[in-house]
Amino acid sequence: MSYEGHVEFLCANGHRWVEGAYDEPDEPKCPDCGGAKVWRHAIDQTNGVCYCEDGSEDPSTVPYPLEVDHYEERLVKVAIYRIPENGE
Repeated sequence: MSYEGHVEFLCANGHRWVEGAYDEPDEPKCPDCGGAKVWRHAIDQTNGVCYCEDGSEDPSTVPYPLEVDHYEERLVKVAIYRIPENGE
């Protein structure tokens, strides 16, 4: 059985982007501003969404609940996300 999944990233400017689990670069750079990543969250989708014994979804199998802080005006609006604190 092989690993399936993807990785969510945020840069210091709050831009979010996603890379495939096998496409993740050694030093990820934001496609919007070129900044380095400051936050990373891997999502394991090998067996779909997994559930804990209490019936809740296993957090490692679902996207992180990122909070949009505001939008950057450009040709197309770009969402700016709040960067989670340590332990969130």
